[in-house]
Amino acid sequence: MCLAAAGTQAQEPGLLDKIKARTSENLRRLPDYTCTETIERFLRTDRRARLRPTDTIHLDVAYVEGKELFGHPGEHRIDEPDIGKFVGTPIGNGQFALFAKSIFLGRRATFGRAEKTKLRGRQAFRFDYAVPLAHSGFRIQSGVGEALVAYDGSFWVDRDTLDLMRLSISADLPPQLKMAYDLTMIDYAPVSIGGTLFPLPLRSRWETKDTFGLEARNVTSFENCHQFIGESVLKFGDAQSSSANK
Repeated sequence: MCLAAAGTQAQEPGLLDKIKARTSENLRRLPDYTCTETIERFLRTDRRARLRPTDTIHLDVAYVEGKELFGHPGEHRIDEPDIGKFVGTPIGNGQFALFAKSIFLGRRATFGRAEKTKLRGRQAFRFDYAVPLAHSGFRIQSGVGEALVAYDGSFWVDRDTLDLMRLSISADLPPQLKMAYDLTMIDYAPVSIGGTLFPLPLRSRWETKDTFGLEARNVTSFENCHQFIGESVLKFGDAQSSSANK
């Protein structure tokens, strides 16, 4: 899968290990935090129709103890791991933090050689990667069924800082799902959390299409990201609410 113009191959020894170590350090030091998520949804229900906007959704999303949770804005309750319970389908999930964690931590993914390139005017390295079905936690639901799938894609890191700049994900879809493709592209940017800059999702684009002609596109942006403070309250099930002042 090639989503950027090919550059020159980079042969720096240990480069991938340095990128993994940098990503692991960022995730380890990253405090629990929350953002406002805005999702613009587009849908085509017929091959002869045009892709049209359907609605715009606003949610609170949090990354807490390695989990991605969602809630309605202003309710101070962010405890639902399934975004579909708020907005129905079609919807993509895992864009906030979970894909990066799955790819870079542990031994799930295999990686190609680095290529030197440019992204958003900055010098960058680009790698291709693949996560096999045996090590995947990526589950896809279509109109006819659900399946755990393998996936692959590319990622870009800043050549100076080795921080993540962009991540693409393409699902390897089994025939029984009756889907043509499922693609996600996530752009990252430095965001101050607790006084420290971390590469966090800035915007994403998720596209999916089935073999019957149904096509969906979601364009998501993340804003107002901050560390949990006294008034940011998380409620987990029936447990007593607690202030997350990390």
